Amino acid sequence: MPDLLFELPFAFTILCYLFTLLGVIRYSSKKMVADAILLFSLLLVLFIHYTSLIWIMYYFAPWENLFILIIFSTPIPIILLIVLVFSIFVKIYYRFTKKTGKSGISSKVEQRRLKIQNWKPIYRDLLRKIPHIVIFFSFFLIWYIGASVVYAAQGSFEGMFPEETDLFNVFLKTQLDKGNIFWHLFYLGWFYFFLLMVLYCFALSTLLMEFTRKSKNFSFPFNFITIHLLKDEEIESFGTFMYFFIGHLFVTTFVAPLPFFAIMSMSSIGDLVASQVGIRTGRFRIKWNNKKCWEGTISATLVSFIITSLFVGPAWGLIFAITFLITDIILREPLNASDNLLIPICSTVIFVIFHHLGLPYSSIFF
Repeated sequence: MPDLLFELPFAFTILCYLFTLLGVIRYSSKKMVADAILLFSLLLVLFIHYTSLIWIMYYFAPWENLFILIIFSTPIPIILLIVLVFSIFVKIYYRFTKKTGKSGISSKVEQRRLKIQNWKPIYRDLLRKIPHIVIFFSFFLIWYIGASVVYAAQGSFEGMFPEETDLFNVFLKTQLDKGNIFWHLFYLGWFYFFLLMVLYCFALSTLLMEFTRKSKNFSFPFNFITIHLLKDEEIESFGTFMYFFIGHLFVTTFVAPLPFFAIMSMSSIGDLVASQVGIRTGRFRIKWNNKKCWEGTISATLVSFIITSLFVGPAWGLIFAITFLITDIILREPLNASDNLLIPICSTVIFVIFHHLGLPYSSIFF
């Protein structure tokens, strides 16, 4: 019986991961090849990592053998149930009202989307990117309040922050020292798992939003919101909000909270500064990338350096700022990829490599 309690949810989780990867292949736009490759690769790495942790945790930490399984398996049936119930509701609604078509792309919603597309570029850009800013500050506020309460209660941050900031080394230990996997994961702290769980749920939800938006038979309750945020070129591909959550799920999986905030600040605040300054000025275009201007890129690079330095110190702030600069000036031309994927990927890989080699980070917070 205990094996059945593990094996059925585990097999179901793997099956859902496989269907997700197939969905990415099925619904990706042929015009956005780089995005499709990055998205598929990112999800493949994450799914292999999660299934490996679930498997090792079950067989080598028997007193807590369902902990990791519950974290990664529970959101999937809940989200699928929401999709199923809402899809049935939509079908019934159209049957009784004798309407045709799909609620997610109804004429009224499409008219509103086109109306938003007629806004001034500066306001359209704010509408699309302010949610990223809100998410960043929400995570930071929860982290700051939690850290203050924990430190006031016990005089330390034990149990909240990772005691081992080199997460690459932590996950290496889970493979080499399987008998102590529970303790290796336990020392990551509750806030790490909070970030992971929230972004995991957001990533799965936005994936289902985009799959159902493109599907003829299924619907999702918030499709009408996402359609309002889509650019014309995103109708055939995927919305950047989905890339944002999946990109930062990759970050929070392999990076500790403080450098996670540094990277997320570049993808939210830095990206907003780049577009807003570029829209307002845009006089000095980048020769090999006519869609970008030097004013926006340099302003965002400076802002990224200042903000990331607060979380990880000036040395890492400089590294992250240079990473942002390089990725920003090559995006769309010559590399037609989303910044919400490329910036998190590049920043995470660079951080994991250099931090594992011994470059420490420091923060002004606590």
